[in-house]
Formats: sequence, C-alpha cells, structure tokens
Amino acid sequence: MDTSYVYQDLPSPSSIRLLHLEPGAETDPIRCTFTFTIIDLRPEVSVHQERYEAVSYVWGNASNVEPITCAGAVLNIPKTLAAVLRRIRLHGSTRVLWADAACINQRATEEKNQQVQIMGAVFRQASQVLFVLQTDKPQCGYSPIDDAPLKDLFSELLGKCPLQLQLFASTGHYSGHMPDPLPTHVFRDSTSPGWYGRFDATGNIIRAMLGTAWFQRAWIAQEFGVSRDGTFIYGHHEIPKEILYAFVVIFGTFGYEACRFWNVQDVVQRAFNLLTAYKFLNMGRLEVQKFDHDKPLTTNHPSYEFKDLSFLDILYKLRDSGIKATLPVDHLYAFLGHPRITGGNDPPVIVDYKRPVAETFLDFASSWVMGSGDLQILSCVYHRDSEDLERGVSWVPRWEIRNHCIQLGGLMGTFLYSAGRSPRLASLAQPTVVSSDKLEVKGYVIGCIAFTPIKLTGNTVITYPNANFGKFWSKLLECTRDTIHPPPTHQTVISLLTGGNPGDWPLSSTPLFFSESSQLSVVPLQLSVPYLIPVTDSLTVNAVRICRGRRIFGTDNGKLGLGPEIMKEGDVCCILYGGHVPVILRETTAGEYRLVGEAYVEGCMDGALNEVQFAERTTRKFVIV
Repeated sequence: MDTSYVYQDLPSPSSIRLLHLEPGAETDPIRCTFTFTIIDLRPEVSVHQERYEAVSYVWGNASNVEPITCAGAVLNIPKTLAAVLRRIRLHGSTRVLWADAACINQRATEEKNQQVQIMGAVFRQASQVLFVLQTDKPQCGYSPIDDAPLKDLFSELLGKCPLQLQLFASTGHYSGHMPDPLPTHVFRDSTSPGWYGRFDATGNIIRAMLGTAWFQRAWIAQEFGVSRDGTFIYGHHEIPKEILYAFVVIFGTFGYEACRFWNVQDVVQRAFNLLTAYKFLNMGRLEVQKFDHDKPLTTNHPSYEFKDLSFLDILYKLRDSGIKATLPVDHLYAFLGHPRITGGNDPPVIVDYKRPVAETFLDFASSWVMGSGDLQILSCVYHRDSEDLERGVSWVPRWEIRNHCIQLGGLMGTFLYSAGRSPRLASLAQPTVVSSDKLEVKGYVIGCIAFTPIKLTGNTVITYPNANFGKFWSKLLECTRDTIHPPPTHQTVISLLTGGNPGDWPLSSTPLFFSESSQLSVVPLQLSVPYLIPVTDSLTVNAVRICRGRRIFGTDNGKLGLGPEIMKEGDVCCILYGGHVPVILRETTAGEYRLVGEAYVEGCMDGALNEVQFAERTTRKFVIV
C-alpha cells in the first residue's frame, strides 16, 4: 500500500512551503517535493531571495481529489490543481511554485490561519503569478477558439486605441478632455488571422475568456492586485498580465459602445472591478465637483487626481461585484493582503477559521470603529428583511450578503454628503463599542417615520418630463397632503429621487462602471461636451440607481426621504455625529436601537444646514445593538 504524505510542521509563522515540480510530459505522473523558505513580511519588500512562481487558479470541489507523488509518498490534491500542474509543468527543468491547496496543510487549521494571514506577502514576493483561467482547450460557443495567439488579438485591439488611453491604462492617470467612447467601427477591420479576423467572433472570445469561473473568485483581487508580474493562462494561450489588464481598463472605461455591440458589458465590468481593485481604484477617490453652470461646458475638463481608497471601500465594492467565496468569512479574509492594512500596523482581524463567522465580522467592525472613529461602516449594513434585522448584531455588516442598493455613505457619499460631519458636529463624534457588541454613539433625531407610502423599483421612475413622472408626483402629493407643508415641488421630487444629483454629474457617466452588477466605483470629475449625457437621461439613470431597494418616507415633522425597504412607521430617522448620511433606527423594548439602514433626507444632507437643526434639537446617546 502506498504511504500517504505527512506534512512537516512549518519552522516559523513566516515560513512557507515551496513545491518543486519535476519536469515531465503532459501524460507523465506528477512528482514533486517540498522545501521551506521564509517570507519577509515588511510591506516594502517585493522580491523574495528565492525565485518562485505563485499560482492563482480555481479550486473547484475540494473533495474531488487526485493523488500525486510527493517525496515518494501519496499526496491528494484537488483535481483542478493537478490539471494546472500538468499544464504549467516544464519538459526539461524543475519549476518552483507556490499553490495553496498543496503548500498549505489543509487539515491543520492553525497553519491555515497563519498562512492566509500572510498570503498577500506570498503573492507580492513571487517572481510572477500564473493566473490559470482554464486548462482545457477553450471553446467559443460551439467551436474551439482558434490556435492563433490570443495575445495578438488583445494587442491589436489595444493598438487601435488612442495612445493617451494606453498611457492611462499603464499609469492610472488621465487629464484633459474626456475622450469620446471608442467607436465600434474602429475594431471591425481586424488583420488578425483565423477567428480574430471576424468582428462578431471577438465578442464571443472575450465573453468566453472573461466569463470563466476565475473572474468570480473573491481571492483573485488580492492575487492579481499585489503581484509584480504575471501571465494569464487560458488553455494553450498565454497572455502577459499587462496586455489583458490594459484591455480591461480601457474597455471598462471608454469602450462601452464596442462592449455593448459585442454583448460583453457584464463580464468586462466584473473583470474591471476585480483587476483594478488594488492597482487602480485604490490609488484614488475622484473628488466629485459640481458643474459650474456659469462657464461654458468646454471648460469643464476632467482631472483625475488619485488618492487612496480605504480598505472598507474595497471590501464594499468587491462584495457587491458578485464575487464568490466558498466560506462566508473569506469575503473578509480574501483582502487582508491589501497594502493599506499591511503597513506595519496590527491587522484589523486575525484569521481564525474555527471562530463563528458572526464573531469575526463583529471583531472587524469593532476594530474599524474604534481604530478610525469613522461611522462609514454603518453604510455597509444591508438587511434583506425584518428577520435579518433581528438576527445578530444589526450594525455589523455581513460581508457574504450582496447589497443591491447603492451605498449612499460610501464611495461617493464621502464627498457628496456631510450630514453629521460639519466641524461642530464631527467634533462630538466619539463612537464607542461597549459590552463587546453594542455601539454607543451621539446624535439627534430628525423625526419619526410617519408613513412609507411608496416602494420603489427600477420601473418606478421614468424619464422626466412625461406622464409617468406626473403620476408619480401626483401620488406623492396625495400621500403627503396632510403632513408635508408646503407640498413638494417637482424640483424637490427630482432631488429626492436622485439623491440630490439630478444631472450635474450622471451616475451613469461611464456606463460600464455602473452596470447592474456593479457598485459605484469611479466617476469623472466633470464631463466634457462629447460625453455629456442629456440631463433627462441622467436623471432617469440616477434615480433608478439611487431608488433601487428603497422606499419614500415622510417624518412626523414634515421631512421627506429615501430609506431601506424594511423600514416601517415608528422607526426613528436621525443624524449620528461623524456620519456622512442619516440613518434609520428601530427602538427595542429595552430602549436600545437596531440599525435598519442608511437614508437620504431632503434638506438634511449638508452639515452646514444641520448646524441650525442641531441648535434646535437635543443631543442624545444611541445604543445600537
């Protein structure tokens, strides 16, 4: 009987195993050995003294295993990894690799905890990362993809793009006039051989490649994002990392027309969200500025000044991009290698797969609030129904649940809204986590929810002006006749439905950024004439984005707002000091509160305005459970 391989313990917490894959032909048995090496955990170290390649791939079913030979013994690894090793094995020399399913003893939970904690450093210090999308020969519909190198196709498509956009993809910086969307006809005249000479086939190829399961994994944002160099492997095709990355960046921003013709908007957007999460988007939140209506539109040029995104922004954005993870807790663990939290500070959470998921999420939320004093994490909370609200700690985000609402107080809200963040109000913000799971924070009540008449859907708001908008306005007037004085004007209704952004900068300014599967990521500072979307169109799109998953509400003192679908009459709308947006709370029988969700309240989103309201109200302490 063959002897099963027995893992030796790692010598230290910063040690890893390297897999030495012996050479062989495609059908030869897989043979390997392990050695130990030490990873330097300092974030400034990006090159390991011992050259190795890290492997990024899809695990598949972990119970579906295949035996290989390791140091003369039998080691069972996932069949997907065995296929990867056959694909990347060299014919004449040993290849030194790091692949998690083999290099981590999956039965030793303590080792797994420690290895996941340093995984960002492992990928960062690899000489290159092999991004294995697929090992089998890829199919394009019912026909195999042509044997001509796919890198030639993507290189040709990039070559047809303006040089300034190519520089944008490589540097992450753009200034000047916002260019027109890339015209479709430019990409029709292909010189590539075989399949790639047909424009319609290009879309099939892109969809097949970017639609692989690899682009749905939570872990790839880290594995790609921290890598110095890399190669995409798609069947027998190999594409340099920088080529596919440039394609995704350019066509995910300015290639909407071509992507729409190819019918690949969704897969390009998802790839954009994942591949840019560390290398591009974390370099900058674009400062949002209103148009100056007193100046000609031609003077409103975009200027991209990149600043660091917070780790919380990355978590929220990627969670709502539709990524998948086998374990709910990996929606948090998968991003611990992010450079913003590896700068020598204590990590926001310690990896521990034995702990209940709810405890891990609570620890992270508590660590974030106490470490930053920031209440933005409350905007990450999403309850699907009232049962969700009553389950667990209401102010702690459940990162495995995808939020279908635009986050008002997140990526864009930190620049648009300042409900509780004027100097006077923010100075009162001293959020404290007490009794391990209770959040104690100061604020004041705007009003109690008196009615929630209208549940909003994507079809509720239609382009203004037309009959449907008139009907909606009439319904709102009828519902608010006895409580809102003076009655809401059409300008008030438009502002309410669009979160105060009827068309100054459309949320759909670059449509691929804001597809159905995407959370707001980046918006141009301003729009030049060629890319300006008509105000009525942007109003409709903005309203659909803002209203999804929300309902109109009115307070007992005449305020109108948008709140979570699950709110009800009697809930409390309040402003918490230090928060960007108001929140809806529900009082418990014990006099504490549960967080229902964030809200938009017309006339209450500006901190300066709230100074007046603050003077008229009494500060109180809210204990949120």
